[in-house]
Amino acid sequence: MRRAITLLLYIAAATLAHAAGFTTMMPKPLRLEQGAGREPLKPGLRVNIPAQSPARIREIAEVFAEYLKEQTSLACKLVSSDAIEPGAVTLILQTPSVAEACASESYSIEINEKGIVVAAASTEGLLWGVQTLLQGIEHENGQHYIRHASINDQPARAWRGLMLDPARSFLDLAFIRRTIRVMSAYKMNVLHLHLIDDQSWAFESRAFPKCNRPGEKYYTQDQLRELVKYAARYGVDVLPELDFPGHSHAEVAAYPQLDCEGKTRGMNDTILCAGKPFTWEFMEKVIAEVAAIFPSRYIHLGADEPFAMKRWKDCPDCQARMKARGVTTLESFYHTFVIDLNDIVKRNGRRLIVWNEAIHPGVAPMPPKDITIHAWTNYKNAQTMAAAGYTIINSSYAPLYLTSFGLRQGVALSAVKAWDATLFGAENPKPGAASVKYARLPPGALILGGQACMWATEQGLVEKRLYPRMLCTAETLWAEGRAGDLADFEIRWPAHERRLDKFGVSPEYKRTPGTLFDGKTSDLRSSEKKYCDFILTFELNTDETPVFSGFVLRDNFRLNVTPPAGHVLMRSLRALKGWHTYEVTARDSVISLTIDGCMAWSVSNADVRTGHIILQEAGKVNACRNITLRNLD
Repeated sequence: MRRAITLLLYIAAATLAHAAGFTTMMPKPLRLEQGAGREPLKPGLRVNIPAQSPARIREIAEVFAEYLKEQTSLACKLVSSDAIEPGAVTLILQTPSVAEACASESYSIEINEKGIVVAAASTEGLLWGVQTLLQGIEHENGQHYIRHASINDQPARAWRGLMLDPARSFLDLAFIRRTIRVMSAYKMNVLHLHLIDDQSWAFESRAFPKCNRPGEKYYTQDQLRELVKYAARYGVDVLPELDFPGHSHAEVAAYPQLDCEGKTRGMNDTILCAGKPFTWEFMEKVIAEVAAIFPSRYIHLGADEPFAMKRWKDCPDCQARMKARGVTTLESFYHTFVIDLNDIVKRNGRRLIVWNEAIHPGVAPMPPKDITIHAWTNYKNAQTMAAAGYTIINSSYAPLYLTSFGLRQGVALSAVKAWDATLFGAENPKPGAASVKYARLPPGALILGGQACMWATEQGLVEKRLYPRMLCTAETLWAEGRAGDLADFEIRWPAHERRLDKFGVSPEYKRTPGTLFDGKTSDLRSSEKKYCDFILTFELNTDETPVFSGFVLRDNFRLNVTPPAGHVLMRSLRALKGWHTYEVTARDSVISLTIDGCMAWSVSNADVRTGHIILQEAGKVNACRNITLRNLD
């Protein structure tokens, strides 16, 4: 019976993939009525923009033309006209009738022999209507068509986000721009950029330039302004995240006076001094820098995992500030820290977001309700925060951490499909888990939406883990309650997998890996060719975690397993006994090591060169096998 069902699903998927169009649409619309007729799309397709339309409407028409050309090779002709004409697309901005956030993104589409009309009450809605129209295009016998249809649609949730983590593994701007275009195609509207952490600052600080260490990759302020503008073109808001007061190894290493005792420390033993005036001057200036670059309504300041907060108890400066704030416990003092961060953010005209463990329920003084809670762990805390009236963004660790932290390659698609924004993981699942035990957030909770997170993952591996799960999350947030089951998603997925190919998604892992040493069998080996950018995969047999892997990259870069300063191996990587899989990616100046799907470290190597890959004897390494290479040059 199972084989018969599988065969039927395969046949259905093949049939729908061939038909494509609105039948495979993702996310599913609120209402779709499809007719029998269809309209041919011809070269020079007219896109009518009514006179007196705001400039954003023309920009949306240009976005439509860009995607259409990429998807079909058809060129458009943008025309200033109010006309609704057969075979032409007309974009209409209507007078808004509903003020609700989700309704403001609504749109309608009418396709018949009279013309193709996309109408919305806002430019956001018009953009999503255009993205739906693009999904409706079919191809048959060398001709592109779009079926007669009537569509009304709007999202279930206002916040439909994705987080990327360039602080732990730098991401090329071209890669981020490609991701933004995919997000827009599937109606995701928030890109959360985690810009600073223990390992590095991916954000250029002109106020405190030593935070950007020599040779380290980071985005300049001008590059970030360009990225924000680029994202806005596609309807995506870029949310910056800084981390205060924990996760502060990088800035304390640059400015030791930020430490209570003026010392540099190990990664999880580092925290900003809460009592020194310099700390508050530092945060005030950095937040102002970020606010000047990112026009987002929000600034995310993390405030999570203050592992070394106990040091504040013995710090005279912190104790003096505690006394001035009238609190006697570290938890209460931490709340005053969050309250003061909120005041800084407000002075910069923004709203604060923090991770949910930044707030301890029942501990006075409680931070104000205008702080948005980004909930990722501890479902009891998340439920309490929601019940107390805080606005929630749901990034439940399971299943929305699509990443290399404990979950490594994340949970199965079936678990992602079972989630919605009202559900929160009530336990930590095992990697690859097919299901997650959920607890429901309280009825009436103010749930802004949800967000998938890609932590500490090398750029190429991001896309392998992101798709199709990001599309599944996007559909749930847009079409909560009407998105269909896993089988339905899998039937529609092949059409979108081909569509992602046109965006250039995951081309590296579709390259056939080659043998590196051309059949050589000696223990000391060197590649015949020289390489600069590549993905090298191999297996090592060890009795414990080795210091040196045995590989030398680009003639002179020793590939150590033990991490450099600012990195700490996950617990699962601290006792690597037996055979384990290693993957190292050299991409320009960024070199990253992943072990068993979990990132060990990612660093900038200023000496970018083309060189040999050499395998040497290494202590604690018993044997090496299955060496393959994908050349990215």
